[in-house]
Parts: sequence; C-alpha cells; structure tokens
Amino acid sequence: MLGVADIVGEPLLERVEEILTANEITPNTAHNEIVQIRDRVTSFVATLNQVISAFEFFGIGWEELPPGEFEIGFLIPKVEVDHGLEELGKEFVKLKRIIGPFSELAGEGRPEVKVRSISSSEFQVFLDSAPATAALFTAALERVLAVYKQVLDIRQKHQELSENSDLPEEAIRPIAEAASEMMEKKTREIAEELVAEADTKAEERNNELLTEIRLQLNALAERIDRGYNVEVRAGELPESTDEGEPGDDLDPATRKATEAVLEAQKSIEFMNVSGKPILSLEQADEDEEDSQPEDSEESGEKQN
Repeated sequence: MLGVADIVGEPLLERVEEILTANEITPNTAHNEIVQIRDRVTSFVATLNQVISAFEFFGIGWEELPPGEFEIGFLIPKVEVDHGLEELGKEFVKLKRIIGPFSELAGEGRPEVKVRSISSSEFQVFLDSAPATAALFTAALERVLAVYKQVLDIRQKHQELSENSDLPEEAIRPIAEAASEMMEKKTREIAEELVAEADTKAEERNNELLTEIRLQLNALAERIDRGYNVEVRAGELPESTDEGEPGDDLDPATRKATEAVLEAQKSIEFMNVSGKPILSLEQADEDEEDSQPEDSEESGEKQN
C-alpha cells in the first residue's frame, strides 16, 4: 500500500541476495543496483524521520500501557474479510474464541473480552487481557511462531515451484500437505505442554481444554499464514518507590506475567510473509464453540 514493501524486511534481503548471486551480473552492474536500493532506503528513512518529527510536533505519540495492564492485538488484512462489515464482525467473534480457552486454562474463567482500541487502516484491534491470560497466550504464540518459521521455509519453496517450474499442481500439492501435517502435529504438542504446565484448578476440564486449545492454535497458525499480525503488549514495570527492584509495587502474579510478556516480545515480532498461504488445518466446529462456557461467573464456579 505504501510502496515500500520491497525495501524492508525479508523482501529487501531477498532482493540483495538475488543481485549478488546472479550468475550473469557483473560487479559494476551489481554495484549500480545496490546503490539504487540504498538510495531508496535512505530516502525512506529520511521520510520516516520527518513523519516522526511531525508526530512529536503535534503531540501524537505511542500509546503507553500503564504498569500492570496487558493487551492482545490482531491486525486483520482487509482482504481476509472482503472489506465487509458482517465478515469483520464474524472474525471478531472468532478472535474472541481463540482467546477463550487460554483465559480459562489460566484460571481466569471466560470473562467478556473488552476492546481497548481499534483501527480501520488495516482492521487492527487491541483486546484487554488479564495478566495470566496474556502470559499464557504469549507462551502459546511464541511456540507457534517458532514452528511457523519452519513452515515459512517450506512455503517459500512451494511458491518458487509454483511460479518457476512446469510441475503440475498435483505434483507440488504434497508439499503443502506435509507443511500442514507438521503444524498439526506441533500444535497438538504445544497444547499438551500448555495444559501440563498450567497452574489451574479446572482439572476436570483439562481434556476438553486440551482439544479446544489445539484447535485454536490451529486457527492462530492459519491466520499467521494468511498475513495476520498477532502481538501481546504489557505495561513496563514501574520504578520502585523504595530501594527494591522495578515492579516490586505490583502483586507477584502481575509482575511475573509482565516480565514474561516483555521478555518474549522480540521473539513474537511481526513476520513479513509473502506469497500464497499454505496451511490447511483442522478447525473447531462453530456449534461446538458456541457450547463452550462464556459466562465469567459460571466459568469461575467450575474452577473453584
């Protein structure tokens, strides 16, 4: 949309590597092409600095979360909801369902999910989150992204074969199927790990939660594959009012959750994926999802 996708992240690296590894290119030609890219990047950085200066002049800043507060954010590509209000509304319901089992497994029931902020530029929404839910969801997202980096390599090879070879679709389809099978296996393992690690009193629902979390991890992985950006944010630890450590004024559980989210943020940064999605994973049946406990008081009673 901004015309700079080819000079940031993976596309930039791929373009530079393509120039340097081309067999027919001469050093002089490579130099000229690299200079052109450098000039575009330099111009882009200068423009960004001007934008930042303008923001500072008008007092427009980054929203800082207060200490002890958390949010889970989803950036929804407009093409995924066909720019439609009804489809966007359905997607918001699905995002709520993704978070639901993590909230219950964290011992916080299934309270109503509240919107902290929303943007229309790319349908980005930030949802309020309790500390334990944010920490657990961060752990799940971190592990899903670690697996997806392997899928991304497969996806890129699949894309190259689709575009640059004469192989028929049925010949390369098994590559996509293998990627989906690998992700299905890993989401099952991640779900088992999360349930085993969770300090929750809802042991009588662990089997149900295991299945639900596995399916919602599938839903999360598919959305990442389709270009969604998913992130978790936490307010910085406040400086202590005495000689203690930062965050000592927070209750221990909130401080622990804050440290976990802040520590993981570098590993859950946005992944600039390109090409066509490759994953096709088992999803939860919507009728079954509707039968899951939604009322916070009812869920709380099951855990006490």
